[in-house]
Amino acid sequence: FLRSMGADSTKVASLLSSDLTSYMDMYELISNNEFVTEDMIIACGIENKAYDGVTVAKAADTILSFSGIHASFVISKREDSKTSVSARSNGDINVQLIMEKLGGGGHFNNAAVQLEGTNVQMLRQQLIEVIHEHMDEVYGRK
Repeated sequence: FLRSMGADSTKVASLLSSDLTSYMDMYELISNNEFVTEDMIIACGIENKAYDGVTVAKAADTILSFSGIHASFVISKREDSKTSVSARSNGDINVQLIMEKLGGGGHFNNAAVQLEGTNVQMLRQQLIEVIHEHMDEVYGRK
């Protein structure tokens, strides 16, 4: 699309590129994943490692691009010592509702939460509980 609109493909590639460290961090996040339902994946960062917010968002977007996945959640420590979830949906699942139940917010397809006083595994467990407790609402079946 960008090329058809006259964009220079070399400049586009440069703007969309990641440095090697960010790329490796993104795939580290993606590789530590689990299905929470047949179409939702949670991925977690290493407990005491801080991840850049853009890298976490890219990981959530990448997981969502996999066949059969309708929602992705990436949990990680941030550089400010908070623990966060970056949530994405293809429109079939209300990730905003899930993030609001955890104290965050956003939009139906793109939401997040940042919390103090928790860690990756504690937030993972809370997220799983919220998803299962609100399954009908999350899928719009209420």
